[in-house]
Amino acid sequence: MIAKGKYHFGPITDEDEVVTVTLSEDMKVENLIVDEYESRINFRKNGKLPDPRIMIPQIQTMDVFDDDIFICAYKKCGTHWVWEMVQMIVNGKAEYYSKAKACCMLEFHLPDEYSDLQRPRIFNCHFTPKCLPKQAFEKKCKMIIIERNPKDILTSQYHHLKLFPQFSLPWSDFLKSVYTNDRNVSSNWFFYRKKWSDFLSSSDNPWLVLKYEDIKQNTFASLIKLADFLDYPREETFLKEIQEKCSLDKMRDMEKLRESGTEIVNSDQTSKLYRKGVVGDWKNNFTVAQNEQFDDLLKKKLNGVDVNFTYEL
Repeated sequence: MIAKGKYHFGPITDEDEVVTVTLSEDMKVENLIVDEYESRINFRKNGKLPDPRIMIPQIQTMDVFDDDIFICAYKKCGTHWVWEMVQMIVNGKAEYYSKAKACCMLEFHLPDEYSDLQRPRIFNCHFTPKCLPKQAFEKKCKMIIIERNPKDILTSQYHHLKLFPQFSLPWSDFLKSVYTNDRNVSSNWFFYRKKWSDFLSSSDNPWLVLKYEDIKQNTFASLIKLADFLDYPREETFLKEIQEKCSLDKMRDMEKLRESGTEIVNSDQTSKLYRKGVVGDWKNNFTVAQNEQFDDLLKKKLNGVDVNFTYEL
């Protein structure tokens, strides 16, 4: 088929793993699963994003440099925030990158599109470890893993989805769709968290775990951790300048002025990804009963995994 974007999406065959996800009585979507990556078919058909059947194998086998940096996080954990900080630390300038972080997001491009990136290349993704380049592990590339309490993740994700006109689920139905997602894919937060927990307990790759709540509570201390981990020691005055440049309001305004980094969204839509950025906003959505139900589900699904999250500051 001829796609509207620059990528081509081939026909679905019997060999493809396709699941129909029921979000509500009036809303069903078809998702394509490749390894542990899941994406909506209708989001890929227009050719603005690569076909995951082509993209995932190419990413897994792509060539990487030993100074490549990978920022890995579940959706709505502060990936934009940390990516911008890392760019400034590495480049030694408290200046925003010319494009949004989507320009270096593994889910949005094919590997050959990264050939002109200045080294060290700073990638970001919402992948489980399985979908990352194999050479990233072989060459011991540095990895930054961002974690956030799941209640705020879901709250932020829900408000993000409400930006799309076709999304009309009430909060209770959205939670139900999360609770009934038992697919072994990265969009399932419980599965995603378990896979990264397994990786961190067994990998000898250099990695740094940053908690969203810790960054929020003491951004300067988190910048020091990042600079030390990346082996780019910076002066205190410079890190404080980065802290100021990476405030929520300034980054939101900046996104409106620069290229979005991908055809899938424009700059204005990217800027709307910055909403509140607070810790504890989940209390404005979860009822007492829903909160108790989620706590029970968390213990059940993540049995044996560290679930020591900060839910308020």
